[in-house]
Amino acid sequence: MYQFQLEFQRKERIFKTYIFLFILAALINVALFLVDINSRYPMFRCSISLLFFCTILYFGLRRKIWAVLIIKSFVWVHLLLLIIISLSFIFI
Repeated sequence: MYQFQLEFQRKERIFKTYIFLFILAALINVALFLVDINSRYPMFRCSISLLFFCTILYFGLRRKIWAVLIIKSFVWVHLLLLIIISLSFIFI
């Protein structure tokens, strides 16, 4: 099935937005792992999560379907958590 130029550009822009939000959420997670005072091994936890995020990002940029699904779910879960946290600040 053929795609028109505008449809391809729209899908590409959406994909790049997901990639940007994934990188942003991954960096925030890594920063929170480093700041965590109660953790026994923050550097180990941070390095494992960075390895996982980089692996998913690598395969996501290669357009593997399973990696793109993980990236999309990761972004949506973090957006949902952001909404829940912001609502908790409003009602508390």
